[in-house]
Parts: sequence; structure tokens; C-alpha cells
Amino acid sequence: MRGHFPGAISCPSCAGPLRTDWSCCSCGMRYEAPDGIPNLRLPGDTRTEVVRGFYERAPFPDYPPRVSLSWLRARAERSEFARLIDRAIPGDARVVEIGCGTGQMSLYLARAHRVVIGADLTRASLTLGVEAARRFELNQVQFIETDLHHPGMRAGAFDVVYSSGVLHHTPDPSAAFARIVRLARPGGMIVLGVYNAFARIPLRARRFVARLSGYQFIPCDPVLSDRESEPKRRKAWLRDQY
Repeated sequence: MRGHFPGAISCPSCAGPLRTDWSCCSCGMRYEAPDGIPNLRLPGDTRTEVVRGFYERAPFPDYPPRVSLSWLRARAERSEFARLIDRAIPGDARVVEIGCGTGQMSLYLARAHRVVIGADLTRASLTLGVEAARRFELNQVQFIETDLHHPGMRAGAFDVVYSSGVLHHTPDPSAAFARIVRLARPGGMIVLGVYNAFARIPLRARRFVARLSGYQFIPCDPVLSDRESEPKRRKAWLRDQY
């Protein structure tokens, strides 16, 4: 995979280039890469560590048993948003997803001649992404553990920077945005997903009812209905949403 991204992955401490053994050519820092996932994460602030700890215990979104690449693509394409992004990205683009979670969008976008880096704070989530990439035989995807404030990637290295549902978890979303946009090349594409206060009113109503009932009754949640027979995936959705 490293051959797909010459110079794109860098030292989070000094931004120097990394050798094939994940050591920095500039400062000499050496990083470990258990299971093929380089740990390029520097210690974060308290809020970042709390978010990281939450998703270490409950990686999200999870994968159902016996998942296939065709299932993943069909599921993603139920969203017009995902279809539009896929059509907008050239087939030979370099893509980075900031806050990729378990990597489902990264894997969905890894088609044609695109190469994709999925970056996230949480190793438990990244491990699920790596396992799925191997199962699907998608070798143009590299997952890395890193923090968007000190990303282990070179500025200007990507045609597309994609980040959805991430910046609101940071202490200073504006500063976080300013940091990730530097990863895009001049004229590149930036896709940013943030919460819409009005669109989240139904979720807040469901959350209120859920808490009143001790999470025994949650009305009008189609995802929970779909996962009724999958307790593990149902629990993951509950933890993330409620």
C-alpha cells in the first residue's frame, strides 16, 4: 500500500517523510504498525481522549456477520449523498477520510484507480476496517491511527479530503477545519459533513423518550427495527445515537 502514496504519509511530530519501517527521515522517531495500522497519533486533549475511549469500547458503525463488498456498496448507495460523492470524485483520485470510524465510506470510495487513506483516533474501529478491506481484497486502502490536529499526512497530498460527523467532537471546530483543509492540494475537493440543528430535532425527541423509559422504548427508529435480530449491532447503534 505504501507505494500508492509516495510522501503522503508523514511524521505527526515534525511532518518529515517516513521510511518503509515507519521511522521518520527527519527526526528519527519510529512508529509501530500492529496489524498493518501505523500508530501516528500524538497524545490529545482531554475531550479528544474521552471520545477516543468511547469508540474504543463501541466501534461504530459495525459490520454485520458475513458481510460482502456488494452489501457494503448497496447499503451506501441507499444514500443519495454517498452516490453524489462517488460520482463527483475522479476515478484516479487520492482520497483521505478524516474520522473514518470502521472505514465503510473509505472502502466504498475505493474503486476504479482511487487510493484512499482512512484516518481515525480509534484502533478498535480501524481494526474492523482493515479486516473488511482484506476480506474484500481492496489493497488500495490504508488505515492509519492519528489525530486530525497532528495528522500523520503531508499537506497538499490529496485530491479529496472528506470528513463527516467529526469536527463537532473537537474543542475548536474552526481550528480543526483549518487543519484538515491543508491536506488538500490546490484546487482539490473538500467534503465536510456537520450536524444540522433542525434536522436533529427528531433524534433529540427519540433520545428524550429513550432516557425516560430506561432505553426500553425508542419510537420511530428504523435502524433499530432492522437490527432487532442482531443484538451486537443494535447495541452499537444505541451507544452511538443515544
